[in-house]
Amino acid sequence: MTGQPAHERLTLASKLDQLFRTAHPRERGEYTYDEVAVGINARGGETISPAYLHELRTGKKDNPRKRHLEVIAEFFDVPASYLLEEGETAAQIHAELQLLAAMRDSNIRGLAAHAAKLSPRALQAITEMTKRLHELENPPNQPQGEPRSGTKPDDERQGS
Repeated sequence: MTGQPAHERLTLASKLDQLFRTAHPRERGEYTYDEVAVGINARGGETISPAYLHELRTGKKDNPRKRHLEVIAEFFDVPASYLLEEGETAAQIHAELQLLAAMRDSNIRGLAAHAAKLSPRALQAITEMTKRLHELENPPNQPQGEPRSGTKPDDERQGS
């Protein structure tokens, strides 16, 4: 299992967006196009402009040279196969980047810290509960933002 829905194809633009959003030091936000271009160009060899990075990330350009993808991957410290290939390897790296992004959320870190102290049986129970909660919050064939029939908004359930 990759954690990536089968219907969601990982495009080059979505992979680059994921890298920009997650592959940066924790204490700062994402790298700018200028910072990435300068970092790549400073290594020598291939040169890339900030505008070209923007075009790749937004999908305006989608057929870069292999060497460009290799130096971008090198900058973000991920295997080049993430950007060059489709399939299991790319999906696995994408899932790991999504996990990295989630672990930056203090609520998720707190939950993980508490879960680390639990028995395997308790961890399995929590896993099943979170799967069930996800199913309840995201029923199949339910348009986003519409409550399921028979449900009331939180304030009505609590009697406020």
